[in-house]
Amino acid sequence: MPVHLTNRQRRFPVDGARLARQAQACLDHLGLGKAELSLLLVNDRAMRALNRDFRGVNGATDVLSFPLEAGGIERIRARMARAAPGEAALGDVVISVERARAQAARAGVKPAAELSLLLVHGILHLVGMDHEAGPRAAARMARAEREALAALKVPAAGLVEREGGTTGTGASSSVGPRGRPRAGAPSGAGSRRRRPSTRRSTRPCWRRWRRSSSPPTWGCPPPCA
Repeated sequence: MPVHLTNRQRRFPVDGARLARQAQACLDHLGLGKAELSLLLVNDRAMRALNRDFRGVNGATDVLSFPLEAGGIERIRARMARAAPGEAALGDVVISVERARAQAARAGVKPAAELSLLLVHGILHLVGMDHEAGPRAAARMARAEREALAALKVPAAGLVEREGGTTGTGASSSVGPRGRPRAGAPSGAGSRRRRPSTRRSTRPCWRRWRRSSSPPTWGCPPPCA
């Protein structure tokens, strides 16, 4: 199955099958139906640890994206088109269910809708979209969110639009592909960088990158981080 979902939190009920279907629908909408995606659901404590390890931020966030390669969506589509079975890994999206529920309450939306927003937002970051790269990039990502949410039949505003584009405070963070930051990102403090294989693994990318010292390429913490 292209979408591999793992729920490591038990405090809040989540319809994992629905979320996995939405993830696949989003990939199909983007023309990446062959892509393999790892989706991990955690609590704030686990998200805080990931945020600290990969971003140097000692606090929880709502969603983290771990792309396996740099480049835009066209480049990724081309790679997926020629990828052999088991070699179409796109990356990982990690969502804090605890944080999603808190944000849903503040925004006046259902928790399931907030999870869908974070899922779409995280996937768009995997394909190279970055609302922090300026107004035009933010507008492009906001439009992509609206279109993807409409395809998923989720009646809610996109995360970028809701949080004000480049000044938003509820958007995800992305860890650089293969442990490397993009241009303009602060460099890592150490040299222990390990390139993960692009071949699919039962271990998600973030765990394969556990020894990487690279910080994120960009990010904006949620309101209660």
